Amino acid sequence: MAHTENKTCKIEKSPMISVIMSTYNRENYLPAAMESILNQTYTDFEFIIIDDASTDNTAKLLQEYQEKDSRIVVISNPQNLGYNKNLTTGFKLAKGKYLARMDDDDISLPTRFEKQVDFLEKNPDITVVGTFIEIFGNNPMKSWCTLTDWDELAVAMNFYNPICHPSVMIRNSFLKEHNLAYDPEVLYAEEYDLWKNIIFLGGKLANIPEVLLKYRSHLQNVSQKKDTSKIQTDFANSIRNQLLSRMFSKTKIAELNKKLIYYPFDCNKKKILEETLNTLKKFPDIPSSGIDKLMDKLVGKKSDIHIFFASDDNYAQHLAIAITSLLINSTSFDNFHLYILDGNISEKNKNKILACKKIKDFQIEFIEIDDKLFEICPLTPDCQHISRQTYYRYIIPILKPELEKCFYFDCDIIITDSLNKFWNIDLKDNYIAAVEELYEGASDDCSRLNIEHEINAGILLINNKKWITDNIVDLLFKNTVKLTQQNILKWQDQDVINYTFNKKMLFVSPAYNLQCNAFYDGQHSLYTDYEMKLAKSHYAIIHYNSNLKPWHNDCKHPLWEQYFYYLQRSPYKKTHYLKIVKLKLKTLKHFFFIKEKNKDNTELRYKILRIRVVKVIRRNNTKEISIFGFKMKFPNPPK
Repeated sequence: MAHTENKTCKIEKSPMISVIMSTYNRENYLPAAMESILNQTYTDFEFIIIDDASTDNTAKLLQEYQEKDSRIVVISNPQNLGYNKNLTTGFKLAKGKYLARMDDDDISLPTRFEKQVDFLEKNPDITVVGTFIEIFGNNPMKSWCTLTDWDELAVAMNFYNPICHPSVMIRNSFLKEHNLAYDPEVLYAEEYDLWKNIIFLGGKLANIPEVLLKYRSHLQNVSQKKDTSKIQTDFANSIRNQLLSRMFSKTKIAELNKKLIYYPFDCNKKKILEETLNTLKKFPDIPSSGIDKLMDKLVGKKSDIHIFFASDDNYAQHLAIAITSLLINSTSFDNFHLYILDGNISEKNKNKILACKKIKDFQIEFIEIDDKLFEICPLTPDCQHISRQTYYRYIIPILKPELEKCFYFDCDIIITDSLNKFWNIDLKDNYIAAVEELYEGASDDCSRLNIEHEINAGILLINNKKWITDNIVDLLFKNTVKLTQQNILKWQDQDVINYTFNKKMLFVSPAYNLQCNAFYDGQHSLYTDYEMKLAKSHYAIIHYNSNLKPWHNDCKHPLWEQYFYYLQRSPYKKTHYLKIVKLKLKTLKHFFFIKEKNKDNTELRYKILRIRVVKVIRRNNTKEISIFGFKMKFPNPPK
């Protein structure tokens, strides 16, 4: 938006807002940032810009803008003083009732000031109000600022900075009353330190739940430069430790720093969050209402979660390990009902699966399926390693028509986080929620099936009621026949599900179905590179699809060890390790004790540790035995 000249607009009284910006060598981004402020719908402000001895055309740009708009106040440093000192200078010069922060590379949306002033006028107890943000540039992502109320922000402050600095508007009177400013010694985490001090003095933070600032991500950001990122992290850790020291020992703080991540905070493991937040309830200076809100937003709510698996005896162990991982990583909010589509699982294996209840109790039902129902469902050449049981998911809704929704999971998975948030997403009018297929041939599949996007069918959240209402079960079987007759069926049920649902699929984070190809030659069209990077580091479900099974020899999946971690905690621990012991003993036997024969079976050698200890030679009617070089001859027994 082009800026309209406002040269005649002189400020006769103190403005409502003082906008404070520090700039250094930002000639490429500065005009867009300034225009976004000058074109605000709320116009009663002064715009204080501190040029920190820029060496590019920044000074010239500022002069040009200042000549056009009398609201602009430019301070030119003769030498570089640094970001914190510049902001402190701006605070001292500010005349406004409210201080608005703005960085020289971001963009404020036109109604930002209007909405922030309105909020602060209506909420006199709030000291600082930020906004939700949109991150654009080289690492685009949705906002990590997802908390709004003062009480939940006060709790979150103990773990990370929940307010985006360039989006804030601050009540100036509070700063002056308490003589607060940025600490020049706290580098690249100055706002986190300031928010901490405000809270300690009784101030409150809030976020407007609307994107009102576009945050530019680029290689010159403090958090992306190696030389500044570590400094920022160290100072942020120091502030966080100050906050946590009110409630936890040094040992516990070290554990929390190791186990919890901070951006985005909602990627933390839900079980760890639940345990930590429950601990905070013991401290009266932490608002309990904020703890309850964070529990609801970040951990989940009391839920009966219904999950279907399909398995035969061959996959019973993998099923039990998947269930083990599900139970270990669940929260107190998760109540499980499991349904096993039974492909002739033995009683022995069923008992092993039931033994998972020792970890956490759950409801379970084994449902026998008549294979004749699926005789028309072919096993394609590309999927001959997959049994016909893969088609069992077709009939799930009619098996339990009383359910509103349910999960379907393949057995070759490990669940590393609570599924509560996934379970409680709004399916709206979609038939399923799933993750995009990530292998390199997905685009070819889309062309072959004439669909827009392809999902991986190994992890599904199924809209049961809608399937029944729209008679989807019959349609899936009809489309199976149709695609078979057209000779375009390749990936069996997955092809049919994609073809049938096409534009009625809700795509969720790849963290809920982290497929093998995410680490190799995969492709994706629905997720940003940042989302994929985040999913690979903070996954909720590992899916060992394709041929990269951790129980196969020489598996090269980068997360293969996760399978064995949960195997050791499953009812199959002893069974598995007995197999390993037998295999090792067999190997050792061959190493320590070797039996060798020649072609005509007349000579036999026994070796221990590769040293020949016995040699037996049969000649005519005699047998010659040599033990450590001592020879003995014996007549052969009569035939």
